[in-house]
Amino acid sequence: RVHGDTDTFNMIKMDMFGLLFVVGIIDSCTSQLVEPLLLDDYASAQAQIVTLRSQLMNETLARQNLETKLENVTKSVENFEMGAQTLIVTLDARLLNETNMRTDLETKLENLTNMVENLMMTCAADCNMTTTTTTTTTPAPAKPSPAFSAGLSHQVVCSKGNNIVFNSEKLNIGSNYNSRNGIFTAPVSGSYQFSSTISSFPNNEFHVGIVKGGISHPIGYIYNDPIDLWMERSTTTVTHLNRGDKVWMVCLGDSTIEGDHNHEWNGAAEYHSHFAGFLVHVD
Repeated sequence: RVHGDTDTFNMIKMDMFGLLFVVGIIDSCTSQLVEPLLLDDYASAQAQIVTLRSQLMNETLARQNLETKLENVTKSVENFEMGAQTLIVTLDARLLNETNMRTDLETKLENLTNMVENLMMTCAADCNMTTTTTTTTTPAPAKPSPAFSAGLSHQVVCSKGNNIVFNSEKLNIGSNYNSRNGIFTAPVSGSYQFSSTISSFPNNEFHVGIVKGGISHPIGYIYNDPIDLWMERSTTTVTHLNRGDKVWMVCLGDSTIEGDHNHEWNGAAEYHSHFAGFLVHVD
């Protein structure tokens, strides 16, 4: 039939060529569309593989680092345990040595004790024991330290250079204060303390001193300016005296000093003004 119909054959042939042309075009288009898609998927897959390999590498390094640290810690613990064990062994050895030494000393002490007891028993039986009597000499009682205190039984009005005589004797251990002239004489060399209180009527003044050997050697000073009040002033001093040195009180300027002045206070008024002293330390 094909052979019999040339026109038909040619038409079929042309159709076939056209179909093949169309198929070629479709294949070309398909290749152009599919191939880029495959390339993109491949590139993405490659990138993911690289990322995963990098993560795996980092995790591997981290794990190796942790394993190294664990190994180091394990070695440190082992070394500590070995050191502790060595220390325990050393201490045990020392304790044993100390125990042996103590036992040895106790044994020696017991032997010495027995030896002394045996010697005492032997000496009690065979030796002539001599008893030595020690005589203790009792020192003579120490003399009481000198001390004095004296008040003023009357008012005193004085000028510069006049002695103040505290005539009312209250205490005089050693009899070294003279209440007739107001002078204390040191019986021994040493340190002495002296004190005085001076009182005055309102609007009166006084300037007095404690002197050693004379007005040119003051060792204490009391003063009061005239004001409209009863005034009472005091001072205390410490000085060194040689045996025979003298101490008394003297007016350093025009002064009015209040004594008892007929106050009926059972003798307490004599202490308006007073002078005292005592030995602190012997040389």
